[in-house]
Amino acid sequence: MAFIYTRKRSPFYWLRFRDPLTGEVVAQSTGLRVGNAHDKRAAAELEAQKTLAERETGRPARNEAWAHWVRTFLATHYSQNEGSLTRYSSAWRNVELYLKEMKIAAPRNLTREHCLHYFEWRKTPDIKNGKYRAGHNTALLDIKVLCLVMKEAVRRGLARENPARDLGVRRAPRKLRPEFTDEIYDVILAAIKKGVAPLIFSSVVLIFPLLVIRAFTFAPCATSFLTSSRLVILPEPTGAGSLPGFRTHVI
Repeated sequence: MAFIYTRKRSPFYWLRFRDPLTGEVVAQSTGLRVGNAHDKRAAAELEAQKTLAERETGRPARNEAWAHWVRTFLATHYSQNEGSLTRYSSAWRNVELYLKEMKIAAPRNLTREHCLHYFEWRKTPDIKNGKYRAGHNTALLDIKVLCLVMKEAVRRGLARENPARDLGVRRAPRKLRPEFTDEIYDVILAAIKKGVAPLIFSSVVLIFPLLVIRAFTFAPCATSFLTSSRLVILPEPTGAGSLPGFRTHVI
């Protein structure tokens, strides 16, 4: 840890610190005069800068590690909002896995490049370690949580800046499902009447002109439909004789 001190027969503040390139302890004059209020403040700022530089290049202290404080911070910060706590804790599990994989031991080791690379990393699943493939907007929520955590890290003096801020990454527009037309209704109902689909049904879809409500049933049921209320009971397409193209609407 860097520190400021004075020497006999010297009018200046001296600074002792560890050189980040050589690892050697260095003592040098700051050129700031003892007894001058402005120079005293400048010497204190210099001491803080050198101390942070040592932390950034050295092994993180135990209290800097993510595992030491992040979960407690989230639990305290969102104690009155159970929904946000659950959502953000889930997002942090994925971020934490990424930080471990990238060997980012503490907030001061995180860079803007790490944050941007996360979007690509999140696309590849790793089921063994509990990582599932996620889309762009899910990854963006994860980064939002990381940004909140880094904001707190800066306040605690664990990082100089927040590299997760102002990444310039926007939400992707939602994909709109195609509207069910009367022609699609007729094809579905005709297939049910003809018994093209299996008799063991796994999905029930209640279709209105602009709304699809999904529900699941695990009991076998007979082929049936109500044209007046547009209640259509469909099987999950499997094997020969299924209805290609309807899975995205039904499941």
